[in-house]
Amino acid sequence: GKPPADRTVVLEEHRLLSQKLFASVSVFAGLGILLGIVCLTFNIYNGNVRYIQNSQPYLNNMTAVGCMMALAAVFPLGIDRYHVNRPQFPVVCQVTGGRNRENEWEGLERSQRA
Repeated sequence: GKPPADRTVVLEEHRLLSQKLFASVSVFAGLGILLGIVCLTFNIYNGNVRYIQNSQPYLNNMTAVGCMMALAAVFPLGIDRYHVNRPQFPVVCQVTGGRNRENEWEGLERSQRA
């Protein structure tokens, strides 16, 4: 028969995200960020109120900032070919590690044609 494979063949497949889905999730993420800003400003503005002081305001502030950062991650993680041209895609979406990714794209396209 055929000799066993001596390496793992990795094929990069770029999937496109539905623009309706990305827009709706982005709207909800934006609303969540705005709500986090409102909560953060309320917590800072009313920091001298006894109830706020007893609720560990520093932990509340850190939680609000962390939630806003997690919600902000929606925007860069939704980038696909609709937003970025093909030659720029590897630069925007991943660290190339010093390799020339354009040559890998051409090699991938040639291997898919064969």
